[in-house]
Amino acid sequence: MVCSLAGIVAQSKYTGESVNALMKTSGKYDMRNVHNLIEVYRAAGGKDADIQHKSLSRAQALIALKWWDTIALAKILENRNHMPASNFQAIMGTIDSYSPKVLTLDELDELAGEE
Repeated sequence: MVCSLAGIVAQSKYTGESVNALMKTSGKYDMRNVHNLIEVYRAAGGKDADIQHKSLSRAQALIALKWWDTIALAKILENRNHMPASNFQAIMGTIDSYSPKVLTLDELDELAGEE
């Protein structure tokens, strides 16, 4: 759920639109995933407000941590038509060529200030 919400949080930070508004108008695939996961958590006894708040806090912490990576990728994709295809392919090939540190949910909670 954190990954699905992270795209919406990144778009919110990039455009200045509220996360709540974007949840209704964009990221339809991501929001479908979120709604499906909420149903799973509900069936396991979770409460909607807690589920979404916790996941949203984690997504916001992740985007805050990776903001420059996120904005760089957005700018590359936004301007891909203005660069040679070989340059675009080379740039995109390097994005996932290294292995970033994998964060645990506890580490995301610490970043979000929710210990």
